[in-house]
Amino acid sequence: MSERTSTPARKQGVHGWRAFFLMFGCGTTAALVVVGVVVGGARMFVSSLSSDNSADENSRQQPWQPPSTIDVGVLDVCEKTVGTLSAINTPRRLDDGDNYVDTGENDPSVEGRTISDECIWELNPRAAEFEPWEFTLKYESFVSEDGGKKPSEQGDEAFARMKSEAEELFDDVEQEGSERLAGDSHYVYGESQEGKQYVLVGNISGSAYMIRMQSDSESVSKAAFWNEVKEIAQPVSLDLERWTPA
Repeated sequence: MSERTSTPARKQGVHGWRAFFLMFGCGTTAALVVVGVVVGGARMFVSSLSSDNSADENSRQQPWQPPSTIDVGVLDVCEKTVGTLSAINTPRRLDDGDNYVDTGENDPSVEGRTISDECIWELNPRAAEFEPWEFTLKYESFVSEDGGKKPSEQGDEAFARMKSEAEELFDDVEQEGSERLAGDSHYVYGESQEGKQYVLVGNISGSAYMIRMQSDSESVSKAAFWNEVKEIAQPVSLDLERWTPA
């Protein structure tokens, strides 16, 4: 009987250069996949930033457009602007709120429509050494043409008139000039029979307004008054500009 010679079984699999190239190819593919994922994610992130920047740019390029008309009661600056301020300390209204007038109440499209009001308030100044101060706001907004005169022209005339009124409120004028506000402005600071006072007159988008702040103290500086008045004047002028029809 002849002897069988058993031949060792060959190991299954890929060896040598084939294994090297196969492993190299798989590793390269995996690396390319990772790179692709990273690059794709980066592109999505950049695209998102670009979209956000474009949205911001579009919002900056589209300025506020005033309404073509205004409903009765919208431009109640005494109640809706000053009455909701949080930047001044505990304002308290002293008048009865009956001075608001809108000549277009029955017909908003009437020619020469004017909205006006005057209100008196008391506030606690942030300079704690002073007793409460009193301030008065009055404004006139010209909504439509009157006899061919544009609202902006009517606003200019009201501004000039209020400037003259402001000068007459003082016994002694110590300083006057303009403040850094939107539109035109003119302030007067000095003494009256009641004590120190500061009066600001503004003109913006067919509206004129006056803010008069008074103290019975003789030691209130112009800067102390302005520190309070600016917190009123800025939102008042903004609302007059935004809501007075173009």
